[in-house]
Amino acid sequence: MPKPKDLERHSHISGVPIHYARAPVASYGSMGEPRRPRCIPSFYKKLQEWMDDFALRCPLGRPKVLVTAGMYVDKRGAHGLGRAIDIDSLWWKMFEGEPPPVITCNAKQDAGRYLGTEAHIRMFFGTCINYWTNRAHRDHWHIDDVGRYGEVGFMPDSSSEVVFAQAACLFVHGTNPGPLDRKWGPKTRAGIGEVVSGDIRDKETWLEFLRLTFLRGWHCAENPWA
Repeated sequence: MPKPKDLERHSHISGVPIHYARAPVASYGSMGEPRRPRCIPSFYKKLQEWMDDFALRCPLGRPKVLVTAGMYVDKRGAHGLGRAIDIDSLWWKMFEGEPPPVITCNAKQDAGRYLGTEAHIRMFFGTCINYWTNRAHRDHWHIDDVGRYGEVGFMPDSSSEVVFAQAACLFVHGTNPGPLDRKWGPKTRAGIGEVVSGDIRDKETWLEFLRLTFLRGWHCAENPWA
C-alpha cells in the first residue's frame, strides 16, 4: 500500500497530550510516555472535533492524557491510509484523589464508562472495534472512518456495531438483547426497542441510542445536550 503523502505528526488532540504505553516504552495500563504519531489531516480534524465535544459532554471534562497504541502503520487497511487510531486509555488522574482512567482492558469491570465513551466515539466515527468484538481488541478501541462501515449509522451486518448495542443494552440500559453473539436478531432488536423507539437503522434513532448510552453509562446528573 502506498504511503500517504500528507501524513502529519501530532503530539496533542485538541490540547490533550498523546502518550504511548506498550513495552518496551512503558507498561500497558500506565499513563505511558509522550509520542507524536501520524495521520492524515482530515482524520486529525475528526479527532479534534470528537475530543472537543467529548470534553464538553463528559462529567470529568477534558482528559489530561490519551494513550494510543498507534495511528499510521505501514500495512493494509485504515491504519495504512492514516485514517485510524487505536486508543488504550483516557486519563484524568494526575494526582491522588482524582478520577481513575478509562482503560479498555477493564471493559467488563468499568462497563458503564467504557460503553458510554464508545457511544460518544460512535457519534463521530463509524468503525469502533471493541472488547466484545474479538480477542484482539480487548486492550484497545480501533477507530476509523474508512468505507461504508466508517460512516456514522447502525448497520445490522456490522458485528462490531451489533455487539456494542448488545453490550450497551445489557450493561448500561438493563434490557435483554440475548447473548453477546454479534448477530442481529429479534432479541437484540427488542432489547434496543426498550431503550429507543423507531428503527435503529435510522441515523437519528441511532444517535439517540448513543446519547442515552453516554448519559446512563457516565451517570450524568444533567443532560449536556439539553
